[in-house]
This record gives sequence, structure tokens and C-alpha cells, in this order.
Amino acid sequence: MTSEQETKKGYRYMQYLIFLHFLLLAALATAGACLRVLMADVGTVPPITLQWMFCGSISVILLTITGLPFVMEESEEDRAYITPVSRLLAGATVLILLLPVITPDFSVTWLLSAIAVLLAIPVFMGIRSWVRFRFFSKNN
Repeated sequence: MTSEQETKKGYRYMQYLIFLHFLLLAALATAGACLRVLMADVGTVPPITLQWMFCGSISVILLTITGLPFVMEESEEDRAYITPVSRLLAGATVLILLLPVITPDFSVTWLLSAIAVLLAIPVFMGIRSWVRFRFFSKNN
């Protein structure tokens, strides 16, 4: 959602960008560590604390990805898919955070499958929005 875009001008936007990238990096590290433990215990029900850590880190990743376009210069083409994808990412964040509450006895396979499905929806909708703008809008 930020490919080939420049940061908005100003010190404040650069500070936001640095802060968001710090959060993103920390959440990626946490998700990676949790994923390593989850993959070691495939077929079992992971501890609820591990589910919370993993779902929380995935949620932070999604929120930082949603926040990054606000500090970037956007073109009309970018706005065509960033706006719908941002809404879907916010919805996916809430649903992923609810997974440990709703299904605390999911096995690792089911937990990762549910997260994969929730993450696939914004990807497909973003591609659909971009293709629709790029090839079927009256601006081209």
C-alpha cells in the first residue's frame, strides 16, 4: 500500500513513519517468534497466551500497514484501492483479535487457517479495486 510513494513533506510525517516502522518491526519479530513455536506444536491446541501474542502481533502489523498510507503522498490510483483495503484491514484486525476469545480450543492448523482466510480477503479486494480502477475506470 506504500509502494513507490514519497513521504509527505515535513518533519512530523518522517517521525510518524519512523514510529510506524518501529512498531511494524517489533510486531513482525513477535509474530515470527510465535509462529516458530506454533509450528513446533502443529496438531495441538496452543496455549491461550501464545494465541493472544500471535493474534495481537498480527493485529499490530495490520494497524501499522493501515497507518502508513496516511504519511505517504497518494495519487488517485493509490486512493482507489487504499481506502477499501484500509477498511477491510481494520475489520480483519478486530476479527483476528477476537479469535482467541471465540475459539480458544482451535488447533494450530485451524488458527493459522482462519488468520490466512482473514488476511486473504483484503488482498483480493485490493487487487480487485486496483484492477477495476486501472483498466475499467473512465480516467484511463
